[in-house]
Amino acid sequence: MTGGLFLEISILLLTLKHRVECFTTRPTPPVPYRDEDAFVFAGELPKEALVDDENPPPIRQSKLSQNPLLSPPRRIPNPYGWMRDDSRTNTTVLDHLREENEYTRQMTQHLDGLTGELYEEFLSAIEETDYTSPAACDAYWYYSRFIEGLSYPIYCRAPRNEDELYHPPINERWNEKGENAFDMQPLLPDEEVYLHLPKMASKKKYLAAGAIKVSPDDAYVAYSLDEVGGETCQLYIKHIESGKERILYDGDQPLEGDGSIFWDNESKAIFFCTLDATHRPYRLYRRQIFDNDGNYIEDNKQHDE
Repeated sequence: MTGGLFLEISILLLTLKHRVECFTTRPTPPVPYRDEDAFVFAGELPKEALVDDENPPPIRQSKLSQNPLLSPPRRIPNPYGWMRDDSRTNTTVLDHLREENEYTRQMTQHLDGLTGELYEEFLSAIEETDYTSPAACDAYWYYSRFIEGLSYPIYCRAPRNEDELYHPPINERWNEKGENAFDMQPLLPDEEVYLHLPKMASKKKYLAAGAIKVSPDDAYVAYSLDEVGGETCQLYIKHIESGKERILYDGDQPLEGDGSIFWDNESKAIFFCTLDATHRPYRLYRRQIFDNDGNYIEDNKQHDE
């Protein structure tokens, strides 16, 4: 037997051995429970849907809909409807998701090496420590900064002279580390950080920023954050100079919206959009945050219109 043929046979045997091992050790995928009695209605609302009891049948239409609908309504099987849990607290659903994640991990663990190589290749093409070009807006230059190893931008600004068309020279040491892992040398003179997302994210399990808007008088920043991954944002107001932060409320609960937020021209009120039951943008509201003297209006005295 020649050496080349022996090598080919050896490789073939190793490949077959690997496939047999994968087949014999393959984990069993988790199988979700099917609730064969669960259903939703499609069409005209049945009488029982109008009864305000503890478990009304799920509806696939708005009760205010004026469109012609199926009559009588048609039942649509919904065997996996039990898996929907907007509160993210149903232990049965959470346990099933953990089982699915573990199954996926076991089935793809042979790709761990390749995944690491691809990740490093992607990073090699990115300048992790970087900044956006300073943009002039009223009395400041606004820009964002990125630090190697941190997944969120740092929002900064620096003073700008009234007739200044071009920003001051960039600090030659801008990419050097500061006193801690979250800080860098200033990019422009008198740099001021008005929103430090990496620090905020370090204290949370999940964080996604929605809108970030500085007030027209440059004194406040309004921003929205999704802190659970449900694509629902809570709204915040922060005084930039003092760093004092306030969360907005809707009664006793934090105010929630789709993430959009805008200031009025006088820096006294904000505009935001709420979500409907299907998690879609629903209504645009205006809320007065400050009175005519610039004082913050207490939460229980704020009104939406």
